[in-house]
Amino acid sequence: MNLDDLNSISVIDSSGFIQLIRKMPDYIRSAWQAGCGFNSKIEGKISRIILCSTGMPHITDRILAAYLNNSSSIQVSINTGELLPEWVFDGQSLVIVFSQTGTEPELNRQLVQCSRKNCHLLSIFPEGNEAKGVESAGLSHYSLTYSCPSKIIFIYTFFFTLGLLASMGLVMANEGEIVDLVSELEKTCNQLDLSNPIMSNPAKRLAGQFMNRLVTLFASEAMVDVANLWKAQINENAKAWAQVEDISTASRSTAGAMCFPEASLTQMMTIFLESPFDTPVCLAASGKLRELFMVEGFNTDYYVPSGNTPLKAIWNAIIFGIFVSYYLAIAYGIDPFPNPAIEEMVNFLSEM
Repeated sequence: MNLDDLNSISVIDSSGFIQLIRKMPDYIRSAWQAGCGFNSKIEGKISRIILCSTGMPHITDRILAAYLNNSSSIQVSINTGELLPEWVFDGQSLVIVFSQTGTEPELNRQLVQCSRKNCHLLSIFPEGNEAKGVESAGLSHYSLTYSCPSKIIFIYTFFFTLGLLASMGLVMANEGEIVDLVSELEKTCNQLDLSNPIMSNPAKRLAGQFMNRLVTLFASEAMVDVANLWKAQINENAKAWAQVEDISTASRSTAGAMCFPEASLTQMMTIFLESPFDTPVCLAASGKLRELFMVEGFNTDYYVPSGNTPLKAIWNAIIFGIFVSYYLAIAYGIDPFPNPAIEEMVNFLSEM
Protein backbone atom coordinates (compact mmCIF):
# COMPACT_ATOMS: atom_id res chain seq x y z
CA MET A 1 0.00 0.00 0.00
CA ASN A 2 1.37 3.39 -1.02
CA LEU A 3 1.15 5.64 2.06
CA ASP A 4 1.21 8.71 -0.18
CA ASP A 5 -1.86 7.62 -2.17
CA LEU A 6 -4.41 9.87 -0.48
CA ASN A 7 -7.37 8.66 -2.55
CA SER A 8 -6.82 5.00 -1.66
CA ILE A 9 -6.22 5.90 1.99
CA SER A 10 -9.56 7.74 2.18
CA VAL A 11 -11.28 4.55 1.00
CA ILE A 12 -9.54 2.39 3.63
CA ASP A 13 -10.08 4.94 6.42
CA SER A 14 -13.82 5.04 5.77
CA SER A 15 -14.51 6.14 9.36
CA GLY A 16 -12.26 9.18 9.02
CA PHE A 17 -10.00 8.35 11.95
CA ILE A 18 -7.36 10.70 10.56
CA GLN A 19 -9.66 13.61 11.34
CA LEU A 20 -9.64 12.70 15.05
CA ILE A 21 -5.87 12.39 15.01
CA ARG A 22 -5.53 15.84 13.47
CA LYS A 23 -7.72 17.32 16.20
CA MET A 24 -5.75 15.83 19.10
CA PRO A 25 -4.17 19.17 20.09
CA ASP A 26 -7.66 20.71 20.23
CA TYR A 27 -8.89 17.86 22.44
CA ILE A 28 -5.92 18.36 24.74
CA ARG A 29 -6.82 22.03 25.11
CA SER A 30 -10.51 21.33 25.77
CA ALA A 31 -9.78 18.48 28.21
CA TRP A 32 -7.45 20.70 30.24
CA GLN A 33 -10.00 23.54 30.30
CA ALA A 34 -12.80 21.18 31.33
CA GLY A 35 -10.68 19.83 34.19
CA CYS A 36 -9.74 23.33 35.31
CA GLY A 37 -13.43 24.25 35.42
CA PHE A 38 -14.03 21.84 38.29
CA ASN A 39 -14.51 23.57 41.63
CA SER A 40 -14.48 21.00 44.43
CA LYS A 41 -15.39 21.58 48.04
CA ILE A 42 -13.23 18.79 49.37
CA GLU A 43 -12.07 19.74 52.82
CA GLY A 44 -9.12 18.49 54.80
CA LYS A 45 -5.62 17.46 53.88
CA ILE A 46 -5.03 15.37 50.77
CA SER A 47 -1.69 13.57 51.08
CA ARG A 48 -2.01 11.10 48.21
CA ILE A 49 -3.97 10.50 45.03
CA ILE A 50 -5.02 7.09 43.69
CA LEU A 51 -5.96 6.81 40.01
CA CYS A 52 -8.36 4.05 38.94
CA SER A 53 -9.25 3.19 35.34
CA THR A 54 -9.10 0.41 32.77
CA GLY A 55 -7.91 -0.07 29.20
CA MET A 56 -6.09 2.77 27.47
CA PRO A 57 -7.02 5.31 30.18
CA HIS A 58 -5.17 3.05 32.63
CA ILE A 59 -2.02 3.41 30.53
CA THR A 60 -2.23 7.20 30.45
CA ASP A 61 -2.96 7.20 34.19
CA ARG A 62 0.42 5.50 34.61
CA ILE A 63 2.06 8.11 32.39
CA LEU A 64 0.39 10.88 34.40
CA ALA A 65 1.42 9.34 37.73
CA ALA A 66 5.04 9.02 36.61
CA TYR A 67 5.02 12.62 35.36
CA LEU A 68 3.48 14.02 38.56
CA ASN A 69 5.70 11.98 40.88
CA ASN A 70 8.69 13.61 39.18
CA SER A 71 7.26 17.14 39.22
CA SER A 72 5.13 17.53 42.35
CA SER A 73 5.32 16.82 46.07
CA ILE A 74 2.09 14.83 46.37
CA GLN A 75 2.20 11.05 46.00
CA VAL A 76 0.26 9.63 43.03
CA SER A 77 -0.45 5.91 42.81
CA ILE A 78 -2.15 3.60 40.32
CA ASN A 79 -4.61 0.94 41.38
CA THR A 80 -4.22 -2.21 39.30
CA GLY A 81 -6.64 -4.61 40.97
CA GLU A 82 -10.37 -4.74 41.54
CA LEU A 83 -10.01 -3.86 45.22
CA LEU A 84 -8.35 -0.81 46.70
CA PRO A 85 -5.64 -1.31 49.35
CA GLU A 86 -6.63 -0.52 52.92
CA TRP A 87 -4.11 2.32 53.23
CA VAL A 88 -6.28 4.31 50.82
CA PHE A 89 -8.95 4.74 53.50
CA ASP A 90 -7.05 6.99 55.89
CA GLY A 91 -9.15 10.10 55.37
CA GLN A 92 -6.32 11.85 53.50
CA SER A 93 -6.53 10.01 50.18
CA LEU A 94 -8.30 11.17 47.03
CA VAL A 95 -9.55 8.34 44.81
CA ILE A 96 -10.16 9.33 41.18
CA VAL A 97 -12.15 6.82 39.14
CA PHE A 98 -12.12 7.48 35.39
CA SER A 99 -14.60 5.36 33.44
CA GLN A 100 -14.52 4.86 29.67
CA THR A 101 -17.90 3.13 29.28
CA GLY A 102 -19.68 3.42 32.61
CA THR A 103 -19.97 -0.37 32.77
CA GLU A 104 -16.51 -1.56 33.84
CA PRO A 105 -17.11 -4.10 36.63
CA GLU A 106 -13.70 -3.45 38.21
CA LEU A 107 -14.41 0.26 38.63
CA ASN A 108 -17.93 -0.33 39.94
CA ARG A 109 -16.54 -2.63 42.63
CA GLN A 110 -14.02 0.04 43.60
CA LEU A 111 -16.80 2.62 43.83
CA VAL A 112 -18.83 0.38 46.10
CA GLN A 113 -15.75 -0.16 48.27
CA CYS A 114 -15.21 3.61 48.50
CA SER A 115 -18.82 4.15 49.57
CA ARG A 116 -18.19 2.03 52.67
CA LYS A 117 -14.88 3.57 53.67
CA ASN A 118 -13.30 6.85 54.70
CA CYS A 119 -11.87 8.59 51.65
CA HIS A 120 -12.50 11.40 49.19
CA LEU A 121 -13.83 10.30 45.81
CA LEU A 122 -14.03 11.82 42.35
CA SER A 123 -15.79 9.67 39.77
CA ILE A 124 -15.57 10.73 36.13
CA PHE A 125 -18.02 9.13 33.72
CA PRO A 126 -19.07 9.57 30.08
CA GLU A 127 -22.14 11.73 29.58
CA GLY A 128 -25.30 9.70 30.10
CA ASN A 129 -23.74 7.39 32.69
CA GLU A 130 -23.76 7.71 36.46
CA ALA A 131 -21.65 6.18 39.17
CA LYS A 132 -23.21 2.93 40.36
CA GLY A 133 -23.30 1.80 43.95
CA VAL A 134 -22.00 5.01 45.50
CA GLU A 135 -23.85 6.39 48.50
CA SER A 136 -23.09 9.99 49.34
CA ALA A 137 -23.62 9.60 53.08
CA GLY A 138 -20.31 9.90 54.91
CA LEU A 139 -18.34 10.24 51.69
CA SER A 140 -16.86 13.31 49.98
CA HIS A 141 -18.05 12.24 46.53
CA TYR A 142 -18.15 14.34 43.39
CA SER A 143 -19.27 12.85 40.09
CA LEU A 144 -18.27 14.56 36.86
CA THR A 145 -19.09 13.80 33.24
CA TYR A 146 -17.18 14.33 30.00
CA SER A 147 -17.75 13.97 26.29
CA CYS A 148 -14.96 12.64 24.09
CA PRO A 149 -14.63 10.13 21.21
CA SER A 150 -13.66 6.74 22.63
CA LYS A 151 -10.68 6.34 20.28
CA ILE A 152 -8.85 9.24 21.91
CA ILE A 153 -10.21 8.91 25.45
CA PHE A 154 -6.64 8.59 26.76
CA ILE A 155 -6.18 12.32 26.05
CA TYR A 156 -9.02 13.15 28.42
CA THR A 157 -7.72 10.77 31.05
CA PHE A 158 -4.46 12.69 31.23
CA PHE A 159 -5.41 16.33 30.70
CA PHE A 160 -8.85 16.38 32.32
CA THR A 161 -7.30 14.84 35.45
CA LEU A 162 -4.28 17.15 35.32
CA GLY A 163 -6.55 20.17 34.97
CA LEU A 164 -8.81 19.26 37.87
CA LEU A 165 -5.85 18.46 40.16
CA ALA A 166 -4.36 21.84 39.24
CA SER A 167 -7.68 23.56 39.95
CA MET A 168 -7.70 21.92 43.40
CA GLY A 169 -4.18 23.19 44.07
CA LEU A 170 -2.82 19.65 44.44
CA VAL A 171 -0.29 19.79 41.59
CA MET A 172 1.66 22.51 39.83
CA ALA A 173 0.47 23.00 36.26
CA ASN A 174 -0.65 26.15 34.49
CA GLU A 175 -2.38 27.39 31.38
CA GLY A 176 0.84 28.69 29.85
CA GLU A 177 2.42 25.22 29.86
CA ILE A 178 -0.60 23.71 28.12
CA VAL A 179 -0.82 26.49 25.52
CA ASP A 180 2.87 26.01 24.74
CA LEU A 181 2.42 22.24 24.56
CA VAL A 182 -0.59 22.46 22.24
CA SER A 183 1.30 24.83 19.94
CA GLU A 184 4.19 22.37 19.64
CA LEU A 185 1.91 19.37 19.12
CA GLU A 186 0.11 21.18 16.32
CA LYS A 187 3.46 21.42 14.53
CA THR A 188 4.12 17.73 15.21
CA CYS A 189 0.76 16.77 13.74
CA ASN A 190 1.42 18.88 10.63
CA GLN A 191 4.81 17.22 10.15
CA LEU A 192 3.34 13.71 10.42
CA ASP A 193 0.11 14.34 8.52
CA LEU A 194 -1.04 12.39 5.46
CA SER A 195 -0.18 15.24 3.14
CA ASN A 196 3.50 14.96 4.09
CA PRO A 197 5.15 12.35 1.82
CA ILE A 198 7.14 9.36 3.02
CA MET A 199 10.51 10.98 2.32
CA SER A 200 9.81 13.70 4.91
CA ASN A 201 7.45 11.77 7.19
CA PRO A 202 9.21 9.60 9.82
CA ALA A 203 5.92 8.08 11.06
CA LYS A 204 5.17 6.69 7.61
CA ARG A 205 8.68 5.29 7.30
CA LEU A 206 8.56 3.58 10.70
CA ALA A 207 5.17 2.07 9.89
CA GLY A 208 6.76 0.63 6.77
CA GLN A 209 9.48 -0.97 8.92
CA PHE A 210 6.82 -2.52 11.16
CA MET A 211 4.99 -4.08 8.23
CA ASN A 212 4.82 -7.90 8.45
CA ARG A 213 7.11 -7.96 11.50
CA LEU A 214 6.68 -8.86 15.15
CA VAL A 215 7.32 -5.57 16.90
CA THR A 216 9.04 -5.27 20.28
CA LEU A 217 9.23 -1.83 21.89
CA PHE A 218 12.12 -1.26 24.31
CA ALA A 219 12.02 1.69 26.70
CA SER A 220 12.94 2.82 30.20
CA GLU A 221 11.66 5.18 32.88
CA ALA A 222 8.72 7.35 31.70
CA MET A 223 9.00 6.05 28.15
CA VAL A 224 7.99 2.52 29.23
CA ASP A 225 4.42 3.68 29.71
CA VAL A 226 4.57 5.62 26.44
CA ALA A 227 5.72 2.38 24.78
CA ASN A 228 2.73 0.60 26.31
CA LEU A 229 0.45 3.20 24.76
CA TRP A 230 2.18 2.64 21.38
CA LYS A 231 1.55 -1.08 21.83
CA ALA A 232 -2.13 -0.54 22.61
CA GLN A 233 -2.54 1.74 19.59
CA ILE A 234 -0.80 -0.75 17.28
CA ASN A 235 -3.00 -3.55 18.64
CA GLU A 236 -6.24 -1.57 18.39
CA ASN A 237 -5.72 0.47 15.23
CA ALA A 238 -3.51 -1.76 13.07
CA LYS A 239 -4.85 -5.03 14.55
CA ALA A 240 -1.17 -6.01 14.72
CA TRP A 241 1.06 -7.68 17.30
CA ALA A 242 3.40 -5.64 19.50
CA GLN A 243 4.98 -6.11 22.90
CA VAL A 244 6.94 -3.97 25.38
CA GLU A 245 10.20 -4.63 27.21
CA ASP A 246 11.62 -2.53 30.04
CA ILE A 247 15.31 -1.79 29.37
CA SER A 248 16.30 -2.57 32.95
CA THR A 249 14.70 -6.02 32.88
CA ALA A 250 15.65 -6.70 29.27
CA SER A 251 19.33 -5.98 30.01
CA ARG A 252 19.32 -8.84 32.51
CA SER A 253 17.07 -11.33 30.72
CA THR A 254 16.01 -10.57 27.13
CA ALA A 255 19.63 -9.91 26.13
CA GLY A 256 20.17 -13.64 26.48
CA ALA A 257 17.32 -14.61 24.13
CA MET A 258 18.67 -13.63 20.73
CA CYS A 259 19.35 -17.07 19.22
CA PHE A 260 16.13 -19.03 18.90
CA PRO A 261 13.89 -19.76 17.12
CA GLU A 262 16.22 -18.91 14.25
CA ALA A 263 13.48 -18.91 11.58
CA SER A 264 11.60 -16.15 13.42
CA LEU A 265 14.46 -13.71 13.96
CA THR A 266 14.13 -12.10 10.54
CA GLN A 267 10.48 -11.38 11.33
CA MET A 268 11.38 -9.43 14.46
CA MET A 269 11.52 -5.64 14.64
CA THR A 270 13.02 -4.00 17.71
CA ILE A 271 12.46 -0.29 18.24
CA PHE A 272 14.07 1.59 21.15
CA LEU A 273 12.16 4.56 22.58
CA GLU A 274 14.59 6.93 24.23
CA SER A 275 13.92 10.27 25.89
CA PRO A 276 16.25 13.25 26.22
CA PHE A 277 15.20 13.19 29.89
CA ASP A 278 16.30 9.58 30.54
CA THR A 279 19.18 9.19 32.97
CA PRO A 280 22.66 8.65 31.48
CA VAL A 281 22.65 5.05 32.76
CA CYS A 282 19.34 4.28 31.03
CA LEU A 283 20.50 5.86 27.78
CA ALA A 284 23.77 3.93 27.90
CA ALA A 285 21.97 0.64 28.59
CA SER A 286 19.53 1.30 25.75
CA GLY A 287 22.35 2.03 23.32
CA LYS A 288 24.29 -1.08 24.32
CA LEU A 289 21.27 -3.36 24.10
CA ARG A 290 20.36 -1.92 20.71
CA GLU A 291 23.90 -2.62 19.54
CA LEU A 292 23.64 -6.26 20.67
CA PHE A 293 20.41 -6.73 18.73
CA MET A 294 21.94 -5.19 15.62
CA VAL A 295 25.00 -7.47 15.83
CA GLU A 296 22.69 -10.49 16.07
CA GLY A 297 20.94 -9.43 12.86
CA PHE A 298 17.66 -8.09 14.23
CA ASN A 299 15.83 -5.34 12.37
CA THR A 300 16.55 -2.51 14.80
CA ASP A 301 15.84 1.20 15.02
CA TYR A 302 15.32 3.90 17.66
CA TYR A 303 13.13 6.94 18.26
CA VAL A 304 13.85 10.05 20.34
CA PRO A 305 11.01 12.59 20.72
CA SER A 306 11.58 16.30 20.45
CA GLY A 307 10.61 18.67 23.26
CA ASN A 308 12.48 20.81 25.78
CA THR A 309 10.34 19.66 28.74
CA PRO A 310 9.34 16.18 29.94
CA LEU A 311 5.68 16.93 29.16
CA LYS A 312 6.49 17.88 25.57
CA ALA A 313 8.73 14.86 25.06
CA ILE A 314 6.06 12.51 26.41
CA TRP A 315 3.27 13.87 24.25
CA ASN A 316 5.37 14.26 21.10
CA ALA A 317 6.18 10.56 21.52
CA ILE A 318 2.54 9.62 22.11
CA ILE A 319 1.31 11.46 19.04
CA PHE A 320 4.12 10.01 16.94
CA GLY A 321 3.08 6.50 18.02
CA ILE A 322 -0.56 7.15 17.12
CA PHE A 323 0.42 8.25 13.63
CA VAL A 324 2.62 5.15 13.25
CA SER A 325 -0.28 2.89 14.28
CA TYR A 326 -2.55 4.67 11.81
CA TYR A 327 -0.13 4.29 8.91
CA LEU A 328 0.49 0.65 9.81
CA ALA A 329 -3.27 0.01 9.63
CA ILE A 330 -3.37 1.69 6.22
CA ALA A 331 -0.36 -0.34 5.06
CA TYR A 332 -2.27 -3.51 5.97
CA GLY A 333 -5.32 -2.16 4.13
CA ILE A 334 -7.53 -2.18 7.22
CA ASP A 335 -9.80 0.53 8.65
CA PRO A 336 -8.19 1.63 11.94
CA PHE A 337 -11.45 2.65 13.60
CA PRO A 338 -13.57 -0.47 14.18
CA ASN A 339 -12.35 -3.36 16.32
CA PRO A 340 -15.00 -6.05 16.82
CA ALA A 341 -12.74 -8.27 18.96
CA ILE A 342 -12.24 -5.51 21.55
CA GLU A 343 -15.95 -4.66 21.48
CA GLU A 344 -16.77 -8.31 22.12
CA MET A 345 -14.43 -8.43 25.11
CA VAL A 346 -15.74 -5.15 26.54
CA ASN A 347 -19.32 -6.39 26.25
CA PHE A 348 -18.33 -9.66 27.87
CA LEU A 349 -16.64 -7.93 30.80
CA SER A 350 -19.53 -5.48 31.30
CA GLU A 351 -21.80 -8.43 32.06
CA MET A 352 -19.53 -9.84 34.77
